[in-house]
Amino acid sequence: MTKKYILTGGPGVGKSTIINLAQNKALCSIEEAATYIIKLELEKPENEQIVPWKNPYEFQRNVFSLQKKLEDEIPRGIEKALIDRGIIDNLAYLRLNNLQETELYKEVEEEARKRRYEKIFLLEPLPAIEKTEVRRDCDLAAKIHELIQEEYIKQGYKTEKIPALPREERTEFILKLIR
Repeated sequence: MTKKYILTGGPGVGKSTIINLAQNKALCSIEEAATYIIKLELEKPENEQIVPWKNPYEFQRNVFSLQKKLEDEIPRGIEKALIDRGIIDNLAYLRLNNLQETELYKEVEEEARKRRYEKIFLLEPLPAIEKTEVRRDCDLAAKIHELIQEEYIKQGYKTEKIPALPREERTEFILKLIR
């Protein structure tokens, strides 16, 4: 059975950078489902896009579905996988949008109880957040970070806080904890 390690935190904390550097270290890595979906949606005509700033409920439904699929498709025989956000992150984003009383929140919560992660790496915020076409919620970064931490704790996890070090040092720090 694959041991799953989650990289999480608010927007712009360096998750994708670490995932990319870890891939180069022969570690199975899964990139963020939300970023993938946003990029696909932005290719559609504007009136057809399902993006978090227009339709947070349907967007989170899509992220949840893809996240489950990506985690379930980790090839057999892989001992360890580093994952950019876990199922539980969806709960934080649903709460951010006051969607915790929805059927989707209950569905995600139920799925979160079924899955267990080996360790949760909560990346401490970096000094500056770069706003991008995909990352538009920079002003909410601290709130999102707090909600994510709360949701992992609520699900029974102790988060391992990862300091804001230079990218290579941060990646090596995490890889040592995984080894």
